[in-house]
Amino acid sequence: MSLILSEDYKLNKIIFVNSGRAAYVELPMHATGALFGDNNEGKTSGLSALKLFILPETNFKDCERKFSFQSGGTAYRADQSANYYFPADNSFVICEAENPKGTFCIVLHRSKEEWGYARIAIAQPYDAIRHLFWD
Repeated sequence: MSLILSEDYKLNKIIFVNSGRAAYVELPMHATGALFGDNNEGKTSGLSALKLFILPETNFKDCERKFSFQSGGTAYRADQSANYYFPADNSFVICEAENPKGTFCIVLHRSKEEWGYARIAIAQPYDAIRHLFWD
């Protein structure tokens, strides 16, 4: 089963490329699963990245209030969050989803704005564009 947003919308997977202290990670959202790892290994941060897609924000300014990213009760600052998700120009967080028109991807990447990120929508499933991000 997919994570259902409504009857017609669902998230299939979230992909991290040079993001979240990982070179490459694909997290399927369409199946039941479990994340295992030590503390501060990125389990919660990976799932919290969904906020970057769902909320209309384009930067990490005031992220303590906007996103509530935290660990051990301590909120992460804008610089910490930006450098975690988008530490380099070749850092991407990609969400593959489906709607009645088909499968598409939203690609998040670092922008030129301080602590900023931008979105690109691509009307293709991730498998069709994977070669652009990972070989």
